[in-house]
Amino acid sequence: MNNLYLIKRKDEIGWDEYCGFVISAKTPREARQTASHRACDEGFETWLSSDLSSCQKIGTTHRRPGILLDSFNAG
Repeated sequence: MNNLYLIKRKDEIGWDEYCGFVISAKTPREARQTASHRACDEGFETWLSSDLSSCQKIGTTHRRPGILLDSFNAG
């Protein structure tokens, strides 16, 4: 079983940047690393830093690890 994490930006969101994700992962660190691989103009460090993004456990799932939902601000 994996955990579900909601990862959201804390800073201002510009064009061609992700706003957040729902990710299936074992740990918050694994969820943040998964999000960082999808980064666009906001940069991968946004998803690894607790100063720039929040990572909250919102449930559990039997789904495989990975991104289940993303929010992208297309420009």
